[in-house]
Amino acid sequence: MDFSDLVLVDHRVKYPKEEDVPLEPGIYAWFYDFNALRGLVPDKDKFIKELAGVAQRLRYPELDGSLRGQFSERFKGHLEHRIDIPEKLLSSLFADQGLRDSFVSVLAAFTPLGNPIYIGITEAQTLRARYTQHIKAYEDARKNPAADKRVLGARHFERDISPRNLIFGCLPVTITGLRDVKMAETLLNRLFRPILGRR
Repeated sequence: MDFSDLVLVDHRVKYPKEEDVPLEPGIYAWFYDFNALRGLVPDKDKFIKELAGVAQRLRYPELDGSLRGQFSERFKGHLEHRIDIPEKLLSSLFADQGLRDSFVSVLAAFTPLGNPIYIGITEAQTLRARYTQHIKAYEDARKNPAADKRVLGARHFERDISPRNLIFGCLPVTITGLRDVKMAETLLNRLFRPILGRR
């Protein structure tokens, strides 16, 4: 198994694309496809607003935590991951349409090399069945926003991250290789800490 076995399914032309997903178990990940910004390149203000919106949608979940100081004092509170990109900076950086277009091209090309927003594994299911399950869960959450937040599709909806703007990357694995892949999935989740990886 190597990099050439990796299957990438984007939704740039067609959504969903079940037929491109292997009928085998394996490990998979969802990646944000920055190509979704391409249609906004001509309009600088819409482009900047959406780029800032993407940054907010890709932030880490909020946490409750506590700290102890050097004199045993305790601090408890709510922590929020903030991604502050000053709009003035974005406006000056992306004043030129050609620069915006180049920027999106670079981001889109690097999408599958970036941090995944979710990493999972299938054992009893095929990768195609799991892909279809995630798409259906998102569509169900669109119809019923009170859907179970433990389901990945509902978490996509809650963050306003449509699977249409994601790439599904997967690596088919033989049944005999699943034990090793389970360990790899656990380690990858700890290394990458995908934003939607925790229920």
